[in-house]
Amino acid sequence: MNEAQLILSTLDKRYKEYKFPILENENFDFVSGKFSIFVDNEKNWCVVFQIFCLSKIGPQIAVYYIGNEIITEDNLYLTDAFEFVSNEGEHRDFEEIEQGFIFNSNIISIDGNLFIIPGWNNEENVHKVSIKNEWVTFLRLIVKNKKCLSKLWLSDEEQLKIADLSTKYKLFYTTENWRHPHFMEELPSQLKFFKLITASIINNDPSIIKEDNPNTNWEHWSKYDSVVYY
Repeated sequence: MNEAQLILSTLDKRYKEYKFPILENENFDFVSGKFSIFVDNEKNWCVVFQIFCLSKIGPQIAVYYIGNEIITEDNLYLTDAFEFVSNEGEHRDFEEIEQGFIFNSNIISIDGNLFIIPGWNNEENVHKVSIKNEWVTFLRLIVKNKKCLSKLWLSDEEQLKIADLSTKYKLFYTTENWRHPHFMEELPSQLKFFKLITASIINNDPSIIKEDNPNTNWEHWSKYDSVVYY
């Protein structure tokens, strides 16, 4: 097995073991994602997926990491990506948030950074928000603010720490737009995007990677929404 086949087979193996993000997932509703590659000078590699989503226990970021030096294969689920803040600056638990909150502006804090999320005020489509989808709709309002979204993601250092990798690894490539496989229809190795990242790692050239018909906009996966959180 050559180097390219080894990388692709590793991705496929983790995919088949459910250690790879499955976006048609009944356990979470997809909101946004970030994909990063880390490499070192010895051609060791690690890819990290961060998936911002609504799970059955609330908003979370699911972190998946795959690489040739990865020993621990458990995924990580972060449930403290953000918090609500009152007008007086006090922390508000998710349990305190009442139904209908999406129609008012809300203040959220991410690592001490405050963001005002405007309320849902689309009169023509007000009927599209219900108790079943209020939370996931709110999360999708959050990611419209690109500065807010950038603060949600883990730093390079945090990603390496989670994957238990040394600082000899450096960020090689990152994107929020990529072609993700449809479960039971495609393997990562069958997609051009993952073939290109494999070639880029082998040739140490991130410019090889091109966004091939990306599908990581939440609208592409909203038909699989099923989580009700309250």
